[in-house]
Amino acid sequence: DAHRSARLVARLGAEVDRRRAGTVPADHPLLLILVDGFESLVGQLEEADPATGGAGLLRLVREGAAVGVTVVLTAERAVPGSRVAGAVRTRLVLPLPDRADYAVAGVPARSVPGHRPAGRALLGEDAVECQLALPRPGVQPLEDPVGTVSGQPPLRVVTLPADPTLPLPGSAAGHDRPWLPLGPGGDEGTVVSVDLTRTGGLLVVGPPGSGRSDALRAFARHLAASGTPVLVLGRAATTTGGGAGGSSAAGPDDVQRDDAEGVRAWTARLGAQPAVVVADDLATLPDAVTDALSPVVAPAGPVLVLASGTAAELAGAFRGPAVQLRRSRTVLLLRPVAGDAELLGLRTPRTPLPSRPGSGWLVTPAEAVRLQVARRRSPG
Repeated sequence: DAHRSARLVARLGAEVDRRRAGTVPADHPLLLILVDGFESLVGQLEEADPATGGAGLLRLVREGAAVGVTVVLTAERAVPGSRVAGAVRTRLVLPLPDRADYAVAGVPARSVPGHRPAGRALLGEDAVECQLALPRPGVQPLEDPVGTVSGQPPLRVVTLPADPTLPLPGSAAGHDRPWLPLGPGGDEGTVVSVDLTRTGGLLVVGPPGSGRSDALRAFARHLAASGTPVLVLGRAATTTGGGAGGSSAAGPDDVQRDDAEGVRAWTARLGAQPAVVVADDLATLPDAVTDALSPVVAPAGPVLVLASGTAAELAGAFRGPAVQLRRSRTVLLLRPVAGDAELLGLRTPRTPLPSRPGSGWLVTPAEAVRLQVARRRSPG
């Protein structure tokens, strides 16, 4: 998983920075990082982040030892003068298939023993012969002394579940501000949420088959269950409300996509209460409906918009809610194809995403967080 590898190296680099700056306790634990296959990992990191991927790993090797972070790695070839050879202080050369390879590894031919069994290594610049040994069976790890308190939780970069679910909230659990949980994400796999009042809504962007319509339906159900008035433009399979006059406690309300008068009637009953309008394929809404929404959409009014579409369609919209949502620079990008983020003026990591609906990035002005959109289930 290139993304998890890149995130782990980045977080370890941040830990080295904190230790060098003295912002962690002096009795911080020693860290041992084991890398099996330096070349393949560097290739993975360089593909994920061409600018700093491989350099971040080499920085751990060079600077970590001084602050209690030791890196042990294996490599097929450690040519003298290469980046890894210059960063590693101690080198073990195990038996190589050809005696000529030892010269490439910096070991003089005269120092190569005639008998080279498995585990027989040449240590350091002087090529001191030594035999690696396996640990004895039954060795128990040392336990921390009684009363020792760990200063920090374990560093984790988890694999996100393929098909997560979240329970629908009760109406009594509603927030003063519409708060929308999207699904598990980030390094720890905790639920990632968006404050829709702060962002004015949310754009869900992705190509056909990315799960953007299912995501909107899940979000509409969640907000309606929490007591937020929700209007879906176009009938959705999950809609259980009674039309434009229905109660949001029972489910989202809905009107046809071209029913501008229905939209005006629904928004007229809101007053100052925050409400949400859900529009799939926002860029294809009729102009009359867009005009009906414009006066009441945040920040001018109380209506927040959850909308979806392709990056090209939304980037080409120059009027209506799409313009306001683009300005917030908070976008849920699902399975983006090359160029999607750039069309919207955003930047995302280059690490590949799992090829499944609902997998994507929540991009904000501060960061891009990987996540998996969660389906909703009824409580109990």
